[in-house]
Amino acid sequence: INLLIPYFFYFSEKLEGIEIPRDLIERGRELGTGSFGTVYAGVYQHENGEMNCAIKEAKNSMLREQLLGEADLMR
Repeated sequence: INLLIPYFFYFSEKLEGIEIPRDLIERGRELGTGSFGTVYAGVYQHENGEMNCAIKEAKNSMLREQLLGEADLMR
């Protein structure tokens, strides 16, 4: 499962080149919740078909910044 972060506009400089437009992501059922926020099942529609993914949604802007920092480290 891949992790997609729907808040790509927040760190556009750091995450440049890996943004995924929201209209290509379909959010599904809730998988769980934790201290950062909520994780949902999702489907990413791309030129080669569909890819199952997990979508992590931060609870607030401070946690969103930490989450995007984590995403930057993972690439």
